[in-house]
Amino acid sequence: MDEDSVLVAFQYWPREKRAAAFERIAQGTVAAVPTVRPLCVSDNDIGFLIVTKTDEMRIRVQFVLGGFALSKPCTFYGVESETLLATSPHK
Repeated sequence: MDEDSVLVAFQYWPREKRAAAFERIAQGTVAAVPTVRPLCVSDNDIGFLIVTKTDEMRIRVQFVLGGFALSKPCTFYGVESETLLATSPHK
């Protein structure tokens, strides 16, 4: 992956609390791939895990996910600040 790459994988949720499952998967992802903390958007049946190499790209992805959240019911995991979902990454 280069600095502009975005890796997306989907995961069927196991029968456990979603936040706990995300934390477990996120820790495993970071241990296997040296990267920033993954993001996840979920419709409650599956989660799309999103991995970026840099914090800048992660913020850009969060902004795009914020627009997606306006059109679909979904849950986010790994988002440090809800305001980052609504704030443009461009100055």
